Amino acid sequence: MKEDDIQNLFYLVHDKSHIMRPGSVTPAIQSLVESSREPQKNTLYRGMCKEDVLLLESMFDQGVMFKTWPSCMSFSESKRIAAKFAKSYGTNSVLRICSNRTKRLPEGLNVYGSLEKVINRQDESEMDILEMASEEKEWIFCQPRVIPVSRKVRADGMVLYTVSLVTL
Repeated sequence: MKEDDIQNLFYLVHDKSHIMRPGSVTPAIQSLVESSREPQKNTLYRGMCKEDVLLLESMFDQGVMFKTWPSCMSFSESKRIAAKFAKSYGTNSVLRICSNRTKRLPEGLNVYGSLEKVINRQDESEMDILEMASEEKEWIFCQPRVIPVSRKVRADGMVLYTVSLVTL
């Protein structure tokens, strides 16, 4: 992995706002995700902002079979982390991708897994970043196709949407 890619990985641990807006995926990030992607084998979660909720709700309401997401999407292996983001956005809505929903698994950038392979274990600051990445265990998908599967309201007031992702 090139040094620029490693620096981008470090930056993604702290901030993803530069890749989450429609049309904001830089060629460098696109290349990093493409070159490092691997099949998603775990259930992943995403705390949803208001715009995401509106987009997904319109897909359910209009019976849209799939939509290519206009930006990157980040997901966590931790449902608790996703719920914290959902609460901070004021939506209490979480998106879930189950790995067993599709025959072909979507492929994304496993940020923690990728960092673990290239980290300098003698560098305390790099180890701190790896520790932060281990809490969220984040995955990044560039402009995946989203296929609505189901939605339900849980007893604790969270709305949980289940989708399948297709990555090309």
